[in-house]
Amino acid sequence: PTADDDNSGNNCRTEDEFQEFVNDLFFPGAPREKLAPLFELYPNDPSQGSPFGTGDANELAPMYKRLAAFIGDFEFNSPRRFFIDNLKEQQPVWSYGTHTQLKH
Repeated sequence: PTADDDNSGNNCRTEDEFQEFVNDLFFPGAPREKLAPLFELYPNDPSQGSPFGTGDANELAPMYKRLAAFIGDFEFNSPRRFFIDNLKEQQPVWSYGTHTQLKH
């Protein structure tokens, strides 16, 4: 799928479709080989995807947890960290997190 076909990513079923989706939607025009290090940070292993700490559970579709991890980092965590890094010299800045162990 491409960003034009389905921008939810729910149709991604293969490595190539995942890479094409991320490339088309988030980095249009970028050569895919330049994105290879980025793809390595998000392995095709549901147990390493979001929501984290849930193993293979919640893999609603192929690549679902992988996409959730990438999109969460790209759209939430990266901007948050960017603003914290750029504001910390000008004013006090806080970021909160939790460390909750999920029970299976």
